[in-house]
Amino acid sequence: AAAHSEPQQQPQQAPMTPLRSLAPNAAKATRSQLEALIGLAREAKRLLLLTGAGVSTHSGIPDYRSPNGSYSKGHKPMQHGEFVNSEAARRRYWARSYV
Repeated sequence: AAAHSEPQQQPQQAPMTPLRSLAPNAAKATRSQLEALIGLAREAKRLLLLTGAGVSTHSGIPDYRSPNGSYSKGHKPMQHGEFVNSEAARRRYWARSYV
């Protein structure tokens, strides 16, 4: 007789923690602080900005992978080969930037 095995349960994923709860509370930057930052950026010989999904979603840019993200709504990312091999695909890709 064949051995009967119980189906293994998938580990339950922890709920995603919004960035707002991870970021420390801070006062809004003052105009003089922003002007100082702009001055530093303008005068810099080199400038490096580190950003990522947490920074962009925190600022209101929609994400891709969350339960309500773009992938869940049928968004299909364009692959590199399609982009470089098809003028029509490139036009469609760039047109999406204006939507």
